[in-house]
Parts: sequence; C-alpha cells; structure tokens
Amino acid sequence: MRLKSRVNLLTLFVFSTSISVHAEETTTPSPELFGEGVISTPEYELNAAFSPDGNTFYFAKSAPDFSFWTLVESHLVDGNWTTPEILPFSGKYSDADPFVLPGGKGLLFISDRPENENDTVSKDLDIWQVEYDLGQWLKPRRLSSVINSPQAEWFPCLTGNGTLFFTALRSDGKGSYDIYRSKPTDNGWGEPENLGDSINSKFAEIEAFVPPDESYIIFCSYNRPDGLGNSDMYISFNFNGVWSTARHLDAPINSSGEDRHMTVTSDGKYLVFTSTRNGWETPLERKLNYSDFQEKLASLYNGLGNIFRVEMNSVIGK
Repeated sequence: MRLKSRVNLLTLFVFSTSISVHAEETTTPSPELFGEGVISTPEYELNAAFSPDGNTFYFAKSAPDFSFWTLVESHLVDGNWTTPEILPFSGKYSDADPFVLPGGKGLLFISDRPENENDTVSKDLDIWQVEYDLGQWLKPRRLSSVINSPQAEWFPCLTGNGTLFFTALRSDGKGSYDIYRSKPTDNGWGEPENLGDSINSKFAEIEAFVPPDESYIIFCSYNRPDGLGNSDMYISFNFNGVWSTARHLDAPINSSGEDRHMTVTSDGKYLVFTSTRNGWETPLERKLNYSDFQEKLASLYNGLGNIFRVEMNSVIGK
C-alpha cells in the first residue's frame, strides 16, 4: 500500500508539474507599445505598414472622434523613430489603411477624396493606389469599379500572387461587412469573392492581413460572442485552399478595447496592431482627484488608439 501510494503521489506530482510547465510555456505575452512617445502618443494613432527594409513606418493619425485621418511616415535613424510627417499626397481628405506595394514602389490606401479634384468629396471610402518613383510620390489613382463600388471598401492587402484582400459591404454578404478577395486576371482584377463561412459571419468582419504566401489570415470582427470588446482579432489558417474555422486570439493580445488595423512585419516576427485598451474599466483601483483625472486624460492609455506589437509565435500558437 505504501509503495502504491508513493507511486500515485509521484504520478500526481509529475502530472501536476507537467501541467504547470505547459501552462507557463503557453502563457500569452502582453503586447508592448510601438514607438512609445513618437509613434504611440496620447493622440489617436492607427494602422501599420513597413517599407521592405523595415526602416520606414507608415501609419495614420486620427481626430479624437475618428472623423478625419491623415497618413504619416516615420523613419528609423540610429535605432530611433523620427517625428512623423504627413505624406505629400495626404492631409486634405480622410486617408487611412496604408499597404506597401511590392518593392516599396508605392502604397494602397483608402480615401474619401473625389476622383477628380474639382468634384465634391466622395460619400464613401474607396481604395486608391499611389506610386513612389525616383524619390517622389505621384498622383493617387482610384482602383477600378470592379473593386470599388457605391458602398465603402477599405483595408487593402495584396499577397504574393497579386490577390487583393479587402473589406466591403456587398449583396452576397453574410449580413454586414465581410472580407473579400479579388484575384488578378489578364484584364485586371477578377470579380471579388466572399471568403465564406469560416471567416465571415452575421457579425461584421473587417480588416484582413494575409501574408504573401496566404498561409493564414488575421482579421477583426465586431461583437462576436467570444469577443472581449467591441472588436477583436481572429486567425484562420489556409489548408490547401480551405480556410480553417477562425480562432479568437487570447487575452492579453485582444482586450476590452478595440483591437484592429493589423499587419505582420516582413520577417514574420511581430504582429503590429492598433488598440484602444486603457485603464478606465470601473471600478478604478482608487478614487481619482481632478489632477489624477487630468493626468489620465493626457496619458498614453486615455482611450484613444495606440500601436502595439506582440511576437507572432504567441499568435499562431507555437
């Protein structure tokens, strides 16, 4: 009996230790602020796009009420990000969602700008393209009507074979905004395809990042039952052309705030995304006085968007 008891106790100890070690190994790390004080500030920052060499960072700055956005760039110099500057073609109309074209030869982005300078501002968002040539930004042009419709399109992402993924509201949708893809043809873009039930649902699915090899997709969805806030990030994997059922990213990658506008660095090491996570969840840890409240409003965690990064290994489950 004693030997059996000792064996049972040893087995229990080994089993418990194994669980403990496994739990420690799979603990999801907390995302860290990106470019704290320069990129991420008490103002509203969103989006993330890197030049191929990783030394230029494109993102958007927003009005506090999210009514206007402008595209900016920052450069990595001696290990530090420079003060952002508004891109030459931006700053007049609402522009956001930059995506760097292959070779860094330009950007895809969204805008409410009119197609012709003297027209009235567009009532919806369309996807635009701007080339960068010989150190100069050329005149932006609106993508074709195969992609852009009378409804809003946003968050373009181009993969290695030229397939364009984007968000749209279409008649074949699942009930709200869905994620679509358009494959290249000899005559331009092919008819957009809804990504189907593994990705899209009756809830709004938006803002998909897909790597060049299309091995996975990370996207945002609003108000799903397993969500932590009003928008959370999900991942699905591509198995021989079939998308797996999307999986919610664990906390603290997702939070009770809005978590969206994601990209992955070209080396595949980091997921970079926008979050409105903050410290306003009630009850607060302690009662604030007026000075405390003012300090909180001026802090990085005041409820406006910041840009974060987290290692991709924790996202894909390795």
